[in-house]
This record gives sequence, C-alpha cells and structure tokens, in this order.
Amino acid sequence: MSRRTQAVFGFVALALAAASGYAVYVFLDRLTTLATLPVPAQVIPAGGLIVPEMLAVREVPRALLDEPVYRTTDDLVGKVAQVPLHPGMVVYHSFAVPPAAYRLVDDPALVVAALPVDPSRAVGGQIQPGHHIDLWQLPKLRLSDWGTSDVRGVSAVRGAPSITPTLVLTDVLVVDVRGSAGQAVSRLPQAVPGEVAAQTANQQAAMPLQILTVALPISQTETLMGLIAADQSNDAFLWVALAPLLRPEAVPNPAGIVQNTPATPMSTPPATAQAAESPSPIPAATATAVPTATSTLDVRSVHGTGGAPLVVRDAPGGAAVGELPVGSIVIVTEGPVVDAAGVAWLRCTQHGELAVNGWVAAAYLEVAP
Repeated sequence: MSRRTQAVFGFVALALAAASGYAVYVFLDRLTTLATLPVPAQVIPAGGLIVPEMLAVREVPRALLDEPVYRTTDDLVGKVAQVPLHPGMVVYHSFAVPPAAYRLVDDPALVVAALPVDPSRAVGGQIQPGHHIDLWQLPKLRLSDWGTSDVRGVSAVRGAPSITPTLVLTDVLVVDVRGSAGQAVSRLPQAVPGEVAAQTANQQAAMPLQILTVALPISQTETLMGLIAADQSNDAFLWVALAPLLRPEAVPNPAGIVQNTPATPMSTPPATAQAAESPSPIPAATATAVPTATSTLDVRSVHGTGGAPLVVRDAPGGAAVGELPVGSIVIVTEGPVVDAAGVAWLRCTQHGELAVNGWVAAAYLEVAP
C-alpha cells in the first residue's frame, strides 16, 4: 500500500472518529443539560382547576422539551386535570386540558346542566351550541279550566281561562345539543320562509334535538330545575326561544331587575374543541329572572265534522298522527298554510293527558269563546 493510500485511510478514520465523538457529546449533553418545567407541588385531583399556588418548578433533562408537555407555569394555570396529578410529575398536554374541553364551558363558575325539550317548542330543533336562549313557562290548558262538556263531548264553555306566559330566564348559554338518549344531533338546514324543500334520505333519518345542555350561574340553577319539574309533572310547558341579539334598553321593569348583556359564545362547539395552549375565558352566561309578560293565544275548538273526529297530520296533507274529538279545545301555533289543492291547514296543540301536536284542516276549527 502506498503512502498516499495510507494517508487517505488515516484521514477518513480521523474524520469518522471526530463525527462519532461529536454525536456522543451532543447526545450526552442533551441528557445532562437541564431545563425547568412546571410540576404539581401537591396532589391535584382529577377535575381540579389548576391555580398558581398548586405548582412549582423542577429541573428535567432538556430532551423532555421535545415531548408534548407544558413548558411554562402560565401555560398550565387555568387548565383542568383529567387525571390525578402528583407532586413533581411532568404534566403532558393530555393530562390537563382547557375547561371547555373538560366541561363544555370555559368559565369555571358556571353550572352545566341539561334539560329535555320538545323540538316543536325549541325553535324547531334549530338551536346550536353557542346560541343564547330565553326560557318561558306556559300554563297548560285543561278541560276543567273551560267548564264542563255535554254527552256529545261538545265543550260548554262559560268563560276563557286566564293564560299568562312567563319569561323566567334570559340569555342562557347553550353549550351542547343531543338526541333523546344522548346521541349526536344531525342538524337539518334551516327552513326558508315560504318554501318547502324536499327532504333527503339522510335528513329524514336525522336525530331530532331533544336535550339541551346549558351553562348558567349557580344562583339560577334552582330556577331552571323548577321549570323542568313543572314541565315533567304536566303542570306547565317549558318553551325555548332564541334570545334577541339586541334587547331594548328601556324595558318596563316593575321588579327592579337588571337586564344583563349576553355572554360571548364559545369559538368552537364542544364536540370538536381541541385542547389549546392557554384558555380563553368566556364571560359568565347571565341568566336572569325577569318580570311576567302576557300574550293573547289563538284558542279554537273542533266543529263541523258531522260528529267524526278531526284527523291530525304530521304536515299539511301528510300522514295521520292522531285525532281530535268534536269540541276539543286547541291552541293554534302556526299557519295557515295552503296546499296545492287549496286546503288551508293550521298547526295546533292540545294540552292535557291526550295531548297532540300537528296539522288540521282550518275549516273545522272555530274560534273558542
């Protein structure tokens, strides 16, 4: 082997040795060089809100900075522990998440509660997370409120009862919507006034909204539970309306109750919210008790059917869903809608044990006394 060849091999070997030494140096340096990370200073139970007093700092190998861990105290404060956090442990992003990802709302002072609703009494099932709603209570009409009936079932009304709808809570923040068993809801497109759109197979199979989950101050929780109890015990309807975007500043307020400004909605629905690096607190939903409001209802009775019951349908001219005997008292909630044959239809609801909700031919309803 010539001297030149020996020199080349010697140079290559020296370069490889230098590269290997540098790689070992970098590797060991990353293992031995330290960085500081926030760690729990005490046991933080699952579901606990992390505050600065619960944290300390600890030196760890710098290599841990490549892991999905919280690097600063500011990043970790305000998160909610998803698992128990023990003193000194490094906190990964999956161990602590923003409040909205854990309990559907950022504000830790709000109570999150669910209430069952009838889609026909909740804006047709169009309510979505981030909406603000007003909750009304509407007394249920009973035949005993109107008087007695003769042997043919025709109401012998002596006088119309007093009906006073009450606006109970305002600007309640909706954080989730579900079906009757907690299933995800497939939202149909909102209806266009004056147009009837054909439903697709997917729309027909969509799960209707039947559970609303809301966030409200703890002081309003008892009021909400009272509304639900009255609705479930068949004493009064719970009616849901979208809160106005702007409320008049000068509203008669004999009770001296201050109207509140709606809370800022969540930026993303809870079902798709991703854990962020730092929380974005949302102002508290300002559900507020308000004075009683009154309204005039369109109350009618069934007549002119020749003694036969009046068929109730799921849509104008649609499938039958029930019957109303002659003399039945109903409240008109929508219509009239005229079909292609020129028949006028009214949507109505009947209260009490035999409650129905659907469309009937307007010709067989007369205004009740």
